[in-house]
Amino acid sequence: FLDVKHLVELNNVIMLITVPVAAFLLYYLVKHSLTWIFINPIKVFVAFLITFAALMLVNFDQLFIWFHELLFRNSYWVFDPVKDPVINMLPDVFFAQCFFLFIGILLLELGGIYWLGKKSLQE
Repeated sequence: FLDVKHLVELNNVIMLITVPVAAFLLYYLVKHSLTWIFINPIKVFVAFLITFAALMLVNFDQLFIWFHELLFRNSYWVFDPVKDPVINMLPDVFFAQCFFLFIGILLLELGGIYWLGKKSLQE
């Protein structure tokens, strides 16, 4: 759990730095009607997200394993449900729902920025 704690702390530090910068940048671009710059990158990123979500639907278990192999350099994340009750409390279905919720929220936010971009082209 120490590796997870470090990843959560790193995530929090990155968020504390990037959210104000991103908010300021978005405010600046909206104020100057420049959000149209995001239209094409959003289209590409949405295509990637939809492809990723489709792959998750097809084989979430394998993507979940690859995700852990990418983030953790050891095999401590490989839990045995018999020895470790945590794996039973947080089954893979829970994490699949979390991933899909994250992708859904991200798509909504990208849709809002895309709408702002289209709106800035009309001004």
